[in-house]
Formats: sequence, structure tokens, C-alpha cells
Amino acid sequence: MKYSIAGMMNMNMFGIPHVGADVCGFFGPKREDEMCLRWIQLSTFYPLARAHQNLTYLGNDSDRSEPYLMAEPFKTQAQSSLYHRYVFLRMMYTCLFEVSKNGGTCIDPLFYHYPLDDKTYTDIESTFMVGGALKVSPILEALPKDTTTFTSYFPQGKWANLVDLTEIIDNTAGGKDVTLKARDKVNVHLRAGSLIPYQANDDMLIKTSADLLKAPISIIANRDANGYSTGSLFLDGGISRKELDERNYEYYQIELKGKSLQVNLNDGNRGQQNHVFDRLVIVDAADLATVNFACLFDNDMKPRAMNVKYVAAKTLLEITPDDENPLKFSGFRNIYFGSSDAGDVNLCDPLTY
Repeated sequence: MKYSIAGMMNMNMFGIPHVGADVCGFFGPKREDEMCLRWIQLSTFYPLARAHQNLTYLGNDSDRSEPYLMAEPFKTQAQSSLYHRYVFLRMMYTCLFEVSKNGGTCIDPLFYHYPLDDKTYTDIESTFMVGGALKVSPILEALPKDTTTFTSYFPQGKWANLVDLTEIIDNTAGGKDVTLKARDKVNVHLRAGSLIPYQANDDMLIKTSADLLKAPISIIANRDANGYSTGSLFLDGGISRKELDERNYEYYQIELKGKSLQVNLNDGNRGQQNHVFDRLVIVDAADLATVNFACLFDNDMKPRAMNVKYVAAKTLLEITPDDENPLKFSGFRNIYFGSSDAGDVNLCDPLTY
């Protein structure tokens, strides 16, 4: 599995980002369920993820590596990981679009982004970055019996666990090894200063690429020390080359500055896609606990009220549309929020004007 991480990094350096190893291995007469589970978890962030196996050595079906043949609890955990991959496909798809136009990489070693941290140059294949925003911390070896944790190195900064949105790793004083839970899904953390598109799939309703087109898209942001985060989003139908040639896609640059989210069309044509905006989620948001108003501004710069919810148990702020009408990404340019208790000017109130 470590070799597969090194291979992805190398191919990205060569300008070929859409790569991945054969999940659970290509050769070998026996399936090892724990190893196979960890490999499926790792493949959550393979740009190209597939199970493909040499059948020469197999004597019977019990040796095949399909997840449905695994023993419990590995089978259920593998299923959970397979559905977890869909959560991040829009983010990875956006990165692949960017690389196809501008060059670059989607799978990086940590030292690409933390070149002054000497520790990132050691044990390079044990963890990696995706799209410059996500740090993936896979389990690559069998854990000792009854062991439920492992360690992974995190560079300086704050890191938000995206598996359940309950954990913030605070390494602002400097990089260090961090103890992580061995979860059903691979551990993945959002870097401070980054935001990503995110399609929740806890109910396992997203099963195909067609489902992804219908599923609403959230934006999850982890601000840096200056209250800033940035990211991008590429939207298309995912099928037609003609759609790309005629630029009937939408490519947005998104920035969270202070108490304003700005959604700027950077390429393509606005209004061509039907992808729906679900919510803005800001993690590590204890400073936003008193936010009590929010609105979005449509293309005519008219305000539309939104709901605000602060979740104290997870220290996160959620901002969602105020009615049941689907809101397309092409339908707004800005989300503004604030706290009357903190003296913020309420730009959502028409009387302000």
C-alpha cells in the first residue's frame, strides 16, 4: 500500500494525476480481510480506484477479493468506506479539471506544502495531501490485537477531521505526531485556510455518478488564523466532451473572508448546470457562536434570508437556505452573516439600506 502512495505521487509529478493501484492487490492466492479493508479505506482518495485481480492463483471463490466476500466486521466497514469515497469525488474531480487545464498535481507529499518542516521529508509514503487541502492518514499495517489507535504526523496549523466533524487538531505551536482513532473510514483532515465541496453520504444514497449529479453540494471551510479560507468547485454533467468544448460548465473560485463567502465564476458559463447548494459549514467556529443572521445575495444583488445554526458540541456553524426551493450555485454570488450582539452591520436587513 505504501508503494501505491509513492506511485501516485510519482505519476502526479510526471503530469498523470488520474492513477491508482489495484485495490486489495493484483497477485496472491489468499485474501487477508484486514489488509483488504485498509486498502479500500486508502482507495477513498485514489483518483482511479478499482478492484482488479489476477485469477491464476485462485483455487476457489473464497480467495477472491470482492468486498462482499469479506468476513465481518470488515465487510461492513468496507461498505462504509466505499460510500465514503463519494463524499469527496466532487473535490477530486475539481482538482483533475484544474490539472487538465493548468498542469499541476492532485496527490502530493507533505513537503510540497510544508517545505521548511524537516519531518515531512521522512516516512514520505505514510500520509499524503489531496488537492492541497486534505491530509489523508491511512492505516498501512495490521494493528496489534485490541489496538484502536495509531499515530500520524501533522505539520503546523489547525486540522479538522472530516469523518465526523468533531475533532480539531491544534498544531499552531508546531508540527507533531498525533494519535488518531482507527475508524471504519480513513482519517482525513481539512487544512487550515482551505475549503472544499462536500456531498454528505451517511445515508448511503449516493451510489453512482448519476446520483452525484443530483446530490446537493455543501461547502466546508476551515479558516486560517486570519479568518480566511479558499477553494474551488467545478460543475458539469460529467458525460459529454462537447460540454467542455463549448464551455457549458461552471468553474468557481470560492473565498471565505471574515463573515462573507464569495462565489466567483472563473471559467465557463453561468446557469448551465443544475447542481444544488446545500449549506455552508464552518468548522472550528467557537468565535462565531453568537452569529444570528445570514443571507445570500443573488445575481441581482438582492438579499435572501438564510438559516443559522451553531452546533456547540462540534463547534461548527451551519448556514442553510431559508426555504425549500432548490438553490443552484449559479443563483448567488455571496453569503453574508453576522452577529447583532457583536455589533455587526446587518446587510441582510432591507432597512440597512
